[in-house]
Amino acid sequence: MAIAQSNSDDQKKKHLKDKIEQIRKQLLEAAIERKSLTDEKVILISQELDHHLLKFQREKRK
Repeated sequence: MAIAQSNSDDQKKKHLKDKIEQIRKQLLEAAIERKSLTDEKVILISQELDHHLLKFQREKRK
């Protein structure tokens, strides 16, 4: 059972890494498009990225 749990955890981490990379790209594109790091859309994407980064850090601690 431990092996199945480990595979599940690895899949979660990979999914989170992929999601983080996707959001990072969105953030970069939005910052370039809006020409501002304080634009509302840029901030919202940044907050979403922060959320997923924290989730990833919690998963790594397990």
